[in-house]
Amino acid sequence: MHKILFLNDLSDQAPQAFQFAFALASRYQAILAQVCCNPLMELPPNRGQERSKHLRETLISFSQAHTPTTADLASQDFLESWLDDDDGVNELALEIRADLIVLPESAPRTAALAKQLVRKSPLPLLLIPSGSVYAGFDRLVFSTSFHFNDLMALNLLSRMGKLFHSKVDIIHVSEGEFERQAAAEKLGALAEVYSANPMFSFQLLSGDAPRQVILQYLKDHSAQLLAMTTYKRSGWAAFLESSTSEFMARQSPCPILITKDLEEI
Repeated sequence: MHKILFLNDLSDQAPQAFQFAFALASRYQAILAQVCCNPLMELPPNRGQERSKHLRETLISFSQAHTPTTADLASQDFLESWLDDDDGVNELALEIRADLIVLPESAPRTAALAKQLVRKSPLPLLLIPSGSVYAGFDRLVFSTSFHFNDLMALNLLSRMGKLFHSKVDIIHVSEGEFERQAAAEKLGALAEVYSANPMFSFQLLSGDAPRQVILQYLKDHSAQLLAMTTYKRSGWAAFLESSTSEFMARQSPCPILITKDLEEI
């Protein structure tokens, strides 16, 4: 990971979200690029140098006020753009070759933007829910559905786990006995592939309401990150997939990392 794009809406939630983005940039030795995405922000009427200077100075002041005093530092870049929709975010992220987008998930100014990006962004997203306070990434949870694109998320989590000395729980929630037997075989096969990686553990869970089972697991195990993968589907399946990701993004007690279908990138 070489560049992380932080969408700063300058809300009360922004400082907490910034702490997560800064920590990742520090450990990955990546550039942390900040951009304003506050639709209510008052901007100078001049769209030239005066506006660019105002945006840059606003981000620099924010960073100076909220950069943690730690030994690990991150290189920062303060962008002179102003964004208020997912198209602008995606275009900028691709232009600067960002590897990850980080933003406050439920802040009033970015809640709608977060929902749009879950559906449309081609890049991995890290959504920081309200009330999240950065305290490391000791326990990571990945909810798998055994799709081949889960490998992208597992590769991300493997690298992240090494940098933060994390434990990574790979879970699957089955519904019904028949599905459970098939899931047990698939989870066992996945465990064999990653048997040499001591940070990974595998848990097969059961329940009629998978979303609630996942949420309870996160709470019971004090998880500090939930990772999920979205897939390219159509019709009702696409609606359900998007709905699940959006639900977990809203309800998760910890930050949620959403990786995308490789076919969509």
